[in-house]
Amino acid sequence: MYDESFYDENVRVGLAAAKIILPWVLHRTEAKSVIDVGCGSAAWLSIAKRHGCGVYGVDGNAPDTHVLIDAAEFERADISGGIDCSGYDLAICLEVGEHVPAESARPLVAGLCRAKYVLWSAAVPGQNGVNHINERWPSWWNEFFKLSNYVGSCDIRDTFWDESDIAPFYRQNIMVYAKRTDLLHAGMLPSIRDEVHPENSHIPLP
Repeated sequence: MYDESFYDENVRVGLAAAKIILPWVLHRTEAKSVIDVGCGSAAWLSIAKRHGCGVYGVDGNAPDTHVLIDAAEFERADISGGIDCSGYDLAICLEVGEHVPAESARPLVAGLCRAKYVLWSAAVPGQNGVNHINERWPSWWNEFFKLSNYVGSCDIRDTFWDESDIAPFYRQNIMVYAKRTDLLHAGMLPSIRDEVHPENSHIPLP
């Protein structure tokens, strides 16, 4: 399921998006420490390192040959029970939720919400992909973030909606979550929307 070509694509698409999106996120959140849960090849973390952040990645499947951060910054673990992100300024979890069972949603999100900010995206119904077993709309995931009193913002999605160098699934799904006061401090307004990007026209509208 997760073969070498999967991780080659993970690196290519991740680096292209992270180079554009992460400076925006790091500037607004003032994050200096970043953890990526389900980091894959750690493409996003490699860009965070370039911006001076301390980084740590957790993934259960990525081959060592494709991980772009140091061995001491990477942990191989099953993320389905959640990962405690306490002490980190920013937790990243991008296009991961669809790969874990529905019953893992609550512990996954609860662990992420131990960080101050969460950069989040997950595949929506009809998006399709390798081992997608739990495709859900943002409004479904939002209920689990609410349990930790975290609110989401689509401001980041709106900012990069027309950025053609970023894969359409990121532009469609990406959000930032935090406590309301922290979200507002970062200059983002609360907003939750289930929507489909025009470049993903194969996906039925919610």
